Amino acid sequence: NIPHMLPAFWEEIAGRIWIVVTAENQIELHRRASALRIAFGGHVHRSPAVFGVSAEPLLGPINIKPYKMFNWAIVGGESGKHARYQPEIIDWSRDIMRQCRWSNAAFHLKQMGSGGPWKHSKGGDPSEWPEDLRIRERPAA
Repeated sequence: NIPHMLPAFWEEIAGRIWIVVTAENQIELHRRASALRIAFGGHVHRSPAVFGVSAEPLLGPINIKPYKMFNWAIVGGESGKHARYQPEIIDWSRDIMRQCRWSNAAFHLKQMGSGGPWKHSKGGDPSEWPEDLRIRERPAA
């Protein structure tokens, strides 16, 4: 449905638009990235300035490498009253960060999630994270 929702003046504004999909696991990443491929793979002359994936809450490992359209990944653990802390969040985040480096995409770690060993209620204080994950980049648009 995405191509049908784009305004008639899409070509004029595409270079200023950022499209970000949410993907909490690999199944959702595949489903949503496939929708973007269908929508922008030939039906539209001009793609948006940024294609991003927001892996929050990250509930499992994801592989963004097959989806070469992404130039930004935002990662975050689950937060809130009923959050399920994922002890693997550090490893999963680090893996996504490496994938971003491999594909020349920006990486932004938002938070580690509630319920972990963090003083900050949502694991949102970068000073509590491993040093190599204290990254909050934005893509060049």
